Amino acid sequence: MIKMSQNKLNKQTDDKNLENKVDGNVKVEPASNSGNSGVETRLHTPDICPACHNKMQRYNMGSLEAYDIYSCQLCGSLFLDPPVQRRDVDNFYSDLDPEVVHIANHEKRIKALRKLIDKIVVKPEGKTFLSINTLQGYAVEAAKDFRFKEIRGIDRYDFFVDFAKRNYGEKYFEAISVEEYAERGETANIVVSIESFSTQVDTEKHMQAIAKIMKPGSILYIEEVDGNSHFLPNDLTRWAYLQPPITTNFISEKAMRSLLERNGFKVKKKFFNWGIMMKLVAVKVK
Repeated sequence: MIKMSQNKLNKQTDDKNLENKVDGNVKVEPASNSGNSGVETRLHTPDICPACHNKMQRYNMGSLEAYDIYSCQLCGSLFLDPPVQRRDVDNFYSDLDPEVVHIANHEKRIKALRKLIDKIVVKPEGKTFLSINTLQGYAVEAAKDFRFKEIRGIDRYDFFVDFAKRNYGEKYFEAISVEEYAERGETANIVVSIESFSTQVDTEKHMQAIAKIMKPGSILYIEEVDGNSHFLPNDLTRWAYLQPPITTNFISEKAMRSLLERNGFKVKKKFFNWGIMMKLVAVKVK
C-alpha cells in the first residue's frame, strides 16, 4: 500500500488532464460501438492488440479522468487511451513522493505466499527464487522458509525496495527493472510475478525479459487481474483497481496464455479462484 498526499494527487490529476486535453484543431470521433455508453474516444488505438496479437477490435468501456477505457473484443483485455508511457508513471511517483506502508494483515499475506510456494516448488534445494515487482517484499519473506540457493526481490522503484530492505533484509532486494535484470545476464529457476503485468507500458517486452531470465524447466507463477473476468464491476470508472497511470492494462486469461506461449512457456496449472484474479503456473519449455 502507498500513502500519498491528497493535494498532490489532485494536482497530478489536473496536470494529467491538461497534458492529454485534445487540441481544438484535432477531430475527436464518437465511439464506433453505438450500443455502448456513447463516450468519445481519442482513438489512440493500435492496429494489433498488444495482448493477443490479433487485429484490434475496440469496444469502448467509458472514461476515467484523462483516459478512455476500452477492450479488445477478441480476447477481452482492457486498455487505456491514450496509452500510458513510462515517463507518465515515473513523473507520477516523483511528484507524489509516496510513502510505503504494510497492507492490512500483511502477516496473513506472507503465510498465504508460503503455502503458494510450497504448491508450485517441488524441490527448492539448489534453485534460485526471484520475486519481480516485489513491492513490500512479502514473497521474498515467504521464500525464506524454503531451502533456496538464492532468494532475490526486484522492483523498479526505490521506495518499494527501501521499505523491503528495512523490513526483510538489505541483501535480498534491488531497485532494478526486469528488463535491466535480464540484460545483466541474471537467471532464476522460480519466478513469482504478482500484479506486475498490469503496471507495464509494454507487456510483450516485460514477458520477453522474464523469459530471458528463465531456462527450460524453470517455473513461473503469474497472479494478475483477469481483464475479462465475469467478476469485474459493470462500471469500470468506479473500479478501485483501475488507477492510471499506476495500472496501465488488464490482460485477460486468454491473452495471457497466448503471451506465455509466444515466449516459450506452457501453462502447467491453474488455481481456481472465486474472484477477478487469474493464478497460473507455467513452465519454460524452450
